[in-house]
Amino acid sequence: MFMYNVYGMSELTGPQTMTDPTKLKSFETSEALKEAGTILPGMQLNINNPDAEGNGEICLRGRNNFMGYFKNEKETRETIDSKGFVHSGDVGMLNASKVLFITGRIK
Repeated sequence: MFMYNVYGMSELTGPQTMTDPTKLKSFETSEALKEAGTILPGMQLNINNPDAEGNGEICLRGRNNFMGYFKNEKETRETIDSKGFVHSGDVGMLNASKVLFITGRIK
């Protein structure tokens, strides 16, 4: 059985992370089903303001980021920070292997 877990949003034109099923030990573990994968080449992932457990807002940057919301500068500034990271509004954490887990939602 092949399964790919991915994380993406329309502002980032498709998936940003992917789980390679050939690298998973088992699909039957609950952890394997919860993971969103590792960051794809050309992208950068940052967990913004992580708490003691490592959970924080998932922020992504890459050439496939959108440039902003059409005629909505205020919303654009609230979504894209000064370093070019898109703030997803999702909460997540990275494990020791840099695998992303989505753990909640901010907004």
